Amino acid sequence: MKVIFSTLFLALLLAVSAPPLLYANSDVQLITKEQLKPLVDNPDLVIVDVRRGKDWKSSEFKIKGAVYADPGDYENWAGVYPKDKKLALYCACPNEATSAGLARRLIADGYKDVSALKGGWREWFRAKYPVEDK
Repeated sequence: MKVIFSTLFLALLLAVSAPPLLYANSDVQLITKEQLKPLVDNPDLVIVDVRRGKDWKSSEFKIKGAVYADPGDYENWAGVYPKDKKLALYCACPNEATSAGLARRLIADGYKDVSALKGGWREWFRAKYPVEDK
């Protein structure tokens, strides 16, 4: 009986907590690779590579025109861009976790037009969209 009760409790807990996890990035504007591709040469947009440690170090490439910003060093790079500048962030983690989290921080700090690349680096690279050496 205890096992059944515990199992039902766990199932209920998962059912209640799953929807927020599924829509964790619903408050962050996502940009698709198809939307971003024609903008890579747009001077009004800054593409920010926020891949973490080994993902950044193990790759030879970045999205064409992107600038690297260490996600752990937010305070030193966030203020570099004007708050009305359009920023598109990308990472290599599932569900845009790093880029969406940093987008939230930027928006909270007053940035107006910030998005996270849906599917991130992996989707961009798989599509063979424009990249360049780091």
